Amino acid sequence: QASHAQALVQQELERQQARTASRAAVEAYVKKHRLDKRLQDAVNEVVQIRPEEPMQALEGVLSRQSAARSGLAVRVVIASQRTGTHVVRVTLVNHYGEFAGAACSVQGEDSELLQAAAAAA
Repeated sequence: QASHAQALVQQELERQQARTASRAAVEAYVKKHRLDKRLQDAVNEVVQIRPEEPMQALEGVLSRQSAARSGLAVRVVIASQRTGTHVVRVTLVNHYGEFAGAACSVQGEDSELLQAAAAAA
């Protein structure tokens, strides 16, 4: 009986050591990739805007963060106005955040604006 009890104690010790090693590996991974900070920032951003679909918004925030980490993402949207002018909106995303700007052409003088927008896209 003593050897059986010792075997049970040994098995329990091995299980605890395995759990501790597994927990340490998970914590190291989370720390290495700063997952806790990134997820907290994303959740805070979603809570701040309180969208109707929070999970969809969270997905967008995380996707934007991912694009920003990979370097620079550029989005260009060209909108034609009824007046014949064009509005170009450019959004840059990098590790600092998202930056947007817009320019509007003067009627009949938008070829340079559209060429620049096409080159950026």
